[in-house]
Amino acid sequence: MSPILTDQQQPEIGEDCKFVRVGETIAFGDHNLNHSVIAKNHRIGVAIEDPNSYAKLLVDDAGRIHTFVEGILSVQGVSFTCRLNGNADKARQKTCEIVEKITRKRVEQE
Repeated sequence: MSPILTDQQQPEIGEDCKFVRVGETIAFGDHNLNHSVIAKNHRIGVAIEDPNSYAKLLVDDAGRIHTFVEGILSVQGVSFTCRLNGNADKARQKTCEIVEKITRKRVEQE
């Protein structure tokens, strides 16, 4: 099963938090952190140098996750400090599938 990493003391899935995904690994962090900081803390992502962008890392997906209604999680948003590697729609669908498998909760894209 895919691991979910956390920056805090095992926050519950569904609290408003940011995530970064690379492959099957999803790293979570506090909603006040930049996505690139979360990725760097967990040593995931590939560094990129682009003076015309705020993006610092290449990742498969990045955004926010929170409880939509009881028993249903919502995955949404984008990152300004991470650039996506590939198609954003396919990446988000894969993220939802991984989160659903781990949490055994329904996950919706917004």
